[in-house]
Amino acid sequence: MEDLDQIEVYDLLGIRILVDSIEDCYAVLGLVHKHFRPMPGRFKDYIAVPKANLYQSLHTTVINPYGKPLEVQIRTYEMHDIAENGIAAHWHYKESGSSEAEQKDLEELTWIRQLLSWQSDVEDATEYVDTVKKDILSQEVYILSPKGDVFTLPVDSTPIDFAYRVHSKVGDTCTGARVNGSIVSINYKLQNGDLVEVITSKNAHPNLSWLNFVKTNQAKHKIKSWYKTQNRDRHLAMGKEMMEERHGKEGFEQFHKSPELQEVASRLNYKTSDDLIASVGSGDTTVAQVFHKLQGSKYGEQQEEEKIEKLLKIKPRKAPSRGEEAEIPELDGLLYNIAKCCMPIPGEAVMGVVSKGKGITIHRHNCHNLKQIEADRLMPINWNIKNTNTYPTHISIEVVDRVGIVKDILTLVADAEINIADFKVKERPSNNTALLRMILNVHGQDELNSIVSSINNMSDVLQVERL
Repeated sequence: MEDLDQIEVYDLLGIRILVDSIEDCYAVLGLVHKHFRPMPGRFKDYIAVPKANLYQSLHTTVINPYGKPLEVQIRTYEMHDIAENGIAAHWHYKESGSSEAEQKDLEELTWIRQLLSWQSDVEDATEYVDTVKKDILSQEVYILSPKGDVFTLPVDSTPIDFAYRVHSKVGDTCTGARVNGSIVSINYKLQNGDLVEVITSKNAHPNLSWLNFVKTNQAKHKIKSWYKTQNRDRHLAMGKEMMEERHGKEGFEQFHKSPELQEVASRLNYKTSDDLIASVGSGDTTVAQVFHKLQGSKYGEQQEEEKIEKLLKIKPRKAPSRGEEAEIPELDGLLYNIAKCCMPIPGEAVMGVVSKGKGITIHRHNCHNLKQIEADRLMPINWNIKNTNTYPTHISIEVVDRVGIVKDILTLVADAEINIADFKVKERPSNNTALLRMILNVHGQDELNSIVSSINNMSDVLQVERL
């Protein structure tokens, strides 16, 4: 039980009164207040202003004859059925032919449409659940529009949150707001019952600094989406470059035109293959994710691997022997080093380059420097799956430039028990962003993918990229 003072607990005793109509609800409320003294500030009318999940009832707390607080809930049978059994119970009453129920259909379905809209906007399932939990199931304030419409928002929401709740275009073009007739700052915390008028301009656009104070995940996602859309061309070019670096320009051009890539895009909830490639450039999707989805496609794992190898000209690699203890069994006892140009890590396909007097240099198999090496100097090699060493890898992180963002990222990396070998920050005052570059010492690709995913899920992180 929460640690509350005794004077804060008013609902230890309660009764629920069920009646036939809304008129009866208010009539009973009048009788209750007539015979029992109501406690100030303890009356809530969820009939006139339903909760976001369609809950309706009158709540009041009165003093019973023994001097104790008594909570009274008054609702109709239909309201009670919906409260107990969920929104689906509404249709039981609709089937009875009630014209009043039919008139309420549009209002009843608003909440469902809102959920579906958020589901289509948010691609990640975890982010969608967080949005529902924070934006619907949290404590709420009721905000009025100039037309008298009532909107529910989480406590501490701002005019920007309200603007995006009205419509994404209203949020994107918001320049300010009037609350109860007075101009307020866009980070003003809305209060219960505020009348909000959003001020817009067709030439305005979202500001990344809004991410520092907006409350709802819906608003945060819309701001990020606008930013990503405006940078789509850049992200598309970066995504193509990343794919070409890994699989060669010729191989990628063939793959880009193939139906297999469109299938992967659909499986990852993107409309087109270019949308998928742009997501790779923005850091929302990794190249590894793309090819993992390909290997699990309808063609079958072995058949699809052969198709990918042929399409992208990737040579199959034998799995390393479990009996070997060297980090690279083929190089046990030989002089070798890790290439600084591509910084390969365990879990990635690698290739050795033989150099006179320098031993063997290990590169990622898609390293652009390999294109300049004679074929007879290339040596296929494999990582030992039992290897426990750590290896440096270079990543860049684009973030909203706010106080504390660097500390938050460093804390996240430290909590994952990953060592940072180098760290640099470059500010971009023109668009209120910053670029963080760091070298992490990781055990392999799985650990790197995990920390990149965690960083990418932070609210003020715009994209994470492996260099």
